[in-house]
Amino acid sequence: MTEKIKKREFRGHPGTVASVLLKGPDDVVLVQQFRPALAANMLELPGGLIDTGESPDSAVVREVLEETGYSVLATIELGVFAATVGYSDELIHLFVCLTNLASQKRPKVFTDCGPISVTSMSLQDAIRAITESPFADSKTLLGLLLYQAHSAGIWERLQERSHTTNSKD
Repeated sequence: MTEKIKKREFRGHPGTVASVLLKGPDDVVLVQQFRPALAANMLELPGGLIDTGESPDSAVVREVLEETGYSVLATIELGVFAATVGYSDELIHLFVCLTNLASQKRPKVFTDCGPISVTSMSLQDAIRAITESPFADSKTLLGLLLYQAHSAGIWERLQERSHTTNSKD
């Protein structure tokens, strides 16, 4: 009996960040954009690629501002997760970020796939919208569910961090 050995293809990846972006303890900001691989508009957490030499903390602050126009007051990392272990070394750094309601300064953002629109909704509505969509974005669902499981403690820590940051200014 001869064993067949399949050759696997692996893809190197710089890593990504995603943010459960909060305007309040139950007010989540999401982005919607067209994803050609699925030929669908996807509702997602704001986020994107980590640039060369950039830390995940800096990348999430930059990505939130680029995609939503909101500045970040405080961050807490929820964890680091492997996206597709079968063929890629991509790691997703999931954060919860607090934003200032008055901070949004956003020109219309376009990507090579079209515009990015920004919306906000309650945590429960966000979870429902993701799970009821034809394709649930895994990082978004994971981030929302992790925040839901630990929201009370995380919200308090974000509030403390934002006050500490603001008092240093």
